[in-house]
Amino acid sequence: AGQIDLPRGVRCALGSETITTGEIAALARVTRDRDAALTILFARLVQREAASVVAGDVRAAERAIVRRRFGGVRGQYLAALRRAGASPQIALGAIADELRREALLVRLRAAAPSAAEIAEFAATYAPVPLRDIPGAGEVAGLDPATPLGLLPAELARPVILRALRHAARAERYAGWAERRQERALDRIRCTRDRLPAIGAAPLTSWMPFLVPLAGSS
Repeated sequence: AGQIDLPRGVRCALGSETITTGEIAALARVTRDRDAALTILFARLVQREAASVVAGDVRAAERAIVRRRFGGVRGQYLAALRRAGASPQIALGAIADELRREALLVRLRAAAPSAAEIAEFAATYAPVPLRDIPGAGEVAGLDPATPLGLLPAELARPVILRALRHAARAERYAGWAERRQERALDRIRCTRDRLPAIGAAPLTSWMPFLVPLAGSS
């Protein structure tokens, strides 16, 4: 392959979108690994081709995280970001990644859970608050802090079904994302032709407190 000609400071380009060396360095303060940072930024570009989110929704999700995980004290939220090596802008990027992922998950099909899976989930997650169960969603009239086990059966069952289908879609999403990235490798241009690795690990793997809560808006 010939020499890849990219503007100074640009590490890779996918169509009109770019990954800069500055973005990689900033993310590497969180991941402690520049290659992992590049993979996350590459996955983000590929994800953006398939789904978009508006800035207002990202900000609303961030406010919900501050309110419900940090008692509404933004200073505590910012301190958590500093401990993780992240800036507020990096945090917004991670939240946006999660919102796009959720938008893409609903497009994937999931098999109906079995009775055994439902029973096992009910027992395992009985003490877990609804807001902390991925994909559970909200139940009208119930505090999101309510543990699943306190719900009557007629309310608990729909919650469990949603959560199990969400988990099944999440498994399928990882494969979908990796296939999309593999195809994108044919289009991406990088300095010295050093391409990013394929990967589905989100930035929230390093900062789990940034995973949006149910009913974040």
